[in-house]
Amino acid sequence: MQDKDPLRQSSGKNHKAFALRVIFESFIGLRGKRLMERTCRNGLRNNNYFKRLQFSWREIVNFVLEIKYSCKGYNKMTKDTITLDMITTAWEKARVIEGFDADIIRKDACGAWIQKDMYSQPGSMYGWGIDMILPKALGGDMAKENIRALNYRNLVSKGNDYPSYKAVYTAEGLENKETEMFLTINKKVRSNLKIKYEHA
Repeated sequence: MQDKDPLRQSSGKNHKAFALRVIFESFIGLRGKRLMERTCRNGLRNNNYFKRLQFSWREIVNFVLEIKYSCKGYNKMTKDTITLDMITTAWEKARVIEGFDADIIRKDACGAWIQKDMYSQPGSMYGWGIDMILPKALGGDMAKENIRALNYRNLVSKGNDYPSYKAVYTAEGLENKETEMFLTINKKVRSNLKIKYEHA
């Protein structure tokens, strides 16, 4: 599957129409495809259909996430159940980038681009997952204070490392590139985690 690249047009005049197409293309690859085709066969392939319905694209993105969550509500790496609230909380902690819609595109703590509707899509350049800042192996859990969004490649490279870890993916222009950086969780976050976790 090819990556969708919303970055090249998301700050232009037609960025909403483009984003709707990206979201729709993401949606039709999910298990809900048959239901969508059966109920909306003649309308959803036209961006204007969304405009006539007057949905905000925040609503559409959240709808896509709900469908994805219903299919992928489980973290295979940590064996934890993932809720839509957890996905939203993690996304809101990612970096907002000026000139880009924060409901669609942000950067993770390692500087890599992530795309909201690419949650749980490890094969995408913009795919991301939920990171336990203090890993489960060290006593961490899925509490809101301990989760954040990381690009999948950085999520894998971080693993169970804390407070220092290796990042392997970061932004270069409008794309992500392979790299190797050694980062440390900032002091403010660590201080907050120490209140809740003995080993933070």
